Amino acid sequence: MTLHSLISPIWSLGNLPTTFPSSYPIQVPRAHALTFLRPAVTLHRPVECPAANSHMITNMPGELLTPQKPVATDTSQPCLNTDALQEFLTLETKALCTMIGPLLQRLRAEQKLTQEQLATGLCARSHISQIENGITVPSVELLTAFAYRLGIDLAALADAYIGASPSPCQALALVRRLAVEGNPGLAQSVYEKTQRRLGNDINSRLSRKYAAELVETKGVIELKKGSPEAAIEMFMTAESIATPTKTTGARIQLRLGLTALQLNELPLARESLLKAFRTILWINPEESKTKTETVISLHRQIAMNLGITLLRQRDIHTAWMVLESASDAWQEYGILQPWPPELLMVRALTEMGTGRFNEAQKSLKEILQTKAPPGTTASALHNLGLLCRLEGNLDKAQENIQQAWDLYVTQDAGNPQAICNELARCALEKGQKSAVTTWLTRAEGFAENCPDSMVAIDTILLRAKEALANDKPALAQDYLERIEGFENISPAHRKLLWIEQARLAAALDDGDTVNRKLDLLERELTPEVL
Repeated sequence: MTLHSLISPIWSLGNLPTTFPSSYPIQVPRAHALTFLRPAVTLHRPVECPAANSHMITNMPGELLTPQKPVATDTSQPCLNTDALQEFLTLETKALCTMIGPLLQRLRAEQKLTQEQLATGLCARSHISQIENGITVPSVELLTAFAYRLGIDLAALADAYIGASPSPCQALALVRRLAVEGNPGLAQSVYEKTQRRLGNDINSRLSRKYAAELVETKGVIELKKGSPEAAIEMFMTAESIATPTKTTGARIQLRLGLTALQLNELPLARESLLKAFRTILWINPEESKTKTETVISLHRQIAMNLGITLLRQRDIHTAWMVLESASDAWQEYGILQPWPPELLMVRALTEMGTGRFNEAQKSLKEILQTKAPPGTTASALHNLGLLCRLEGNLDKAQENIQQAWDLYVTQDAGNPQAICNELARCALEKGQKSAVTTWLTRAEGFAENCPDSMVAIDTILLRAKEALANDKPALAQDYLERIEGFENISPAHRKLLWIEQARLAAALDDGDTVNRKLDLLERELTPEVL
């Protein structure tokens, strides 16, 4: 991992491709970053975004290479106060909602829990009383929490819950939760019951109102059945249908983006998540009709996954600008303070990639002060080590990266090949030849399972450096030729390859080759300087 490999330009959207040079000013005013994605007048004008390019980040934490799942708290979507909805509720709910109440009461009694004990940390005791007496129906989020506290599967409560005639939003939320928890068959059954209930003549207006959510829910079922391609089609269809709330539309776009990420369809993921981001950024959780926690979760998940997508595309400046816009909005809304560690990790990577090393160190140290997942902690230590190496503090760099390696050994956390590469680089700079060989041999052992081919290229580049340091120019030449055989090599690694080829030529007193490689570098760097 090198400083060169962290710097990249940005993305494009629609028909407005513009390219920012790599020397794009480091300090973008916060106000500019905010208005970049939050236009002051209208949400419908195009966003002027720079064009995509392909630079690299190699020490991205493993969990950032995987789409981050949304917290399933989308169970309280508001319902329109239409005549059809009123008739729908008054005909069925009052008579049938007693079914889930007595069941919860019996299960609570079997566990010898009082209403107060069941409600602790979840809701008011009076709400438990209302549910058990058939006055109200719990949200799916609350029902799931009850099931966990009572030690039973959510599936055991599904029939009683649907029999209580919850709102269409709640019924569809139950279907999605069942699918996510590994019950796609039961989810399909409940989905069909809900679809029939919405599809009769008296409630045809309801069917139209929830058309997008019906299609979205079918997409979730397809996804959990192992058909992500079919799920994408469903989510794209749902996205094209008008939704009753902006949060519902943002949630559908988030699902589409996450599924596209799973299939490595990065352009589709970026487009969908950017739409979701521009929608959710304008929604103040306190002012939304949707449950506050649900809106906050959407803010967090959309910003994080958009950042992950841009990092995977090496669009580092845009990822930083996205998080700056999110930060300004969240401060205004008073939410997500402090940031969760996974979001801090994304921010730290964007700060490193845009040359904000002091800010990156602060973010990484903040992660280490939280109860972060092992993978995030390992990545924070890894990146702190990298920054120490760039400062010339090789001892501290090795200490931090060794701790990251220890987390991998004990908890299978972090990117082991990238960690080995960085330890080898530190050893190389300190002249510890045996340690270089040891760490590169370990790195090569992880190459087959590494999700990022750029990490493998980094290992080979280090092998070439090692060969030159050991006065083996022929071996170094072999390694460099292997890199030339890679497809889609990043521009940063292409430049590093030319540098190593120039060094090899200098070792062989081949002045013509040295000059040729320097000319290539000059042509690449001149637009950035200008």
